[in-house]
Amino acid sequence: MTLTRLKVPFLRKAKIPNPIFTKAANKSGKPIRINSFYRSQLLNVKVGGSATSQHVKGEAIDISAGNKVENKKLFDWICANLDFDQVINEYDFQWVHISYKSKGNRKQILVVK
Repeated sequence: MTLTRLKVPFLRKAKIPNPIFTKAANKSGKPIRINSFYRSQLLNVKVGGSATSQHVKGEAIDISAGNKVENKKLFDWICANLDFDQVINEYDFQWVHISYKSKGNRKQILVVK
């Protein structure tokens, strides 16, 4: 399955360019599940998100390609091929967090255990 465009109303709040996710999904060649994207402050508190979460700013997304092996492939490809602020291996590739800022991307590669 190839994802060419995301058409979801809450994406209007997002600041991450759609091409980042389109490229990641196209590279995977498989469905990419979005686990978390834009969060209101209230939702962020309820899910135990960080006070400085980029999800609240619409700058972050958590995705999964279906399993740890595919998530690692996706993580490695993103690190090597895309511009990003942060890419995070969350809990041994349970999912991949990507964030992007319109200016000043830090290219941080992180691990949450």
